[in-house]
Amino acid sequence: MNQKISDQNIATFFENLSNLLTSGIPLLQALEMITAITPQNNPIRALLKIIISDIKNGHTFVQALKKHDGFDRTTCELIHIGEQSGKLEIVLARIAKQFEKIIGFKKNLKKILFYPITTLFIATIVTTILLIFVIPQFERLFQDFGHQLPGLTRFIIQLSHAFRDNYLYFILFFLLLFLILISVKEAPAHLRIYYDDFLLKIPFYTSFLKKTFFERFAENLNLALDSGIPLLSALDLNAKISENLILQKHIKNIQTCINQGLSLRTSLEQTDFFPELFIQMVAIGEESGTLTEMLGKCTAWYEKELAQLISSFSQWIEPFTIVILGIIIGTLVIGMYLPIFKLGTVI
Repeated sequence: MNQKISDQNIATFFENLSNLLTSGIPLLQALEMITAITPQNNPIRALLKIIISDIKNGHTFVQALKKHDGFDRTTCELIHIGEQSGKLEIVLARIAKQFEKIIGFKKNLKKILFYPITTLFIATIVTTILLIFVIPQFERLFQDFGHQLPGLTRFIIQLSHAFRDNYLYFILFFLLLFLILISVKEAPAHLRIYYDDFLLKIPFYTSFLKKTFFERFAENLNLALDSGIPLLSALDLNAKISENLILQKHIKNIQTCINQGLSLRTSLEQTDFFPELFIQMVAIGEESGTLTEMLGKCTAWYEKELAQLISSFSQWIEPFTIVILGIIIGTLVIGMYLPIFKLGTVI
């Protein structure tokens, strides 16, 4: 199977399967029914046929899923627990809901970032055209002025020369930067950890990254514990799905503390990373025996926090982008017209 299966297809598959299993339909029959109603051009249809074949050959559902890289380890482990505990339909419904939240989050983020990225892309093209074609025309015009050009104008002309004389180096630099950014995840851990640490120090982004981590940590831990996975194993799953090595390190430190006999609350405090609100809600859950319920409330709280953060970001990113665009283009235009204004003053 070469076609990538989207998160939306996976979410729909798990939701439909959960509904059929809840209705009392056996797993194999439910899979066959979903296959029958899935369009031919949907890549998950071919996967369903493979899964059905594997189950008929004696494999469990989760064993069949693990053969395809479209299902992450956490999803497979949760389904494995669901099969063992007899709560497969409940686990599938929770996983589908989690996929839907991730899909919605990604859509909102793409919608917010579309305008600034498009604007900055256009600004880059306009600036390049000005530096390569327009500014040289002004430079030839200024050669006959007989007066020293303003400092800003001289700087822009020098910038134009530097860009035209070394444009290949500029292209190679940005190409290299692009390749580094897309390959950083494949870098050795001892190098990648510096990049992950840097991400946690970027203004605004660090707040976004941390709130996302707290929300997903609580959600995944809640889902795992509610499915019957022991706490240490649930933390291990959380560590493996976290892409940031610094955040993985914090989770592993929690595991170490719990292995030493400390409570989850104390272990969270020892990391000196989790906010006090999160720790207090976990403490209440441990003391009252409602840890999964309190983790659910943590998830809801940080979902709300993330929504507010994204809303705030969307409100100021547009004017901020316009201001940056105005500064760049305005500086170039003013720099080129300053000598003309100066000549008019002299006359």
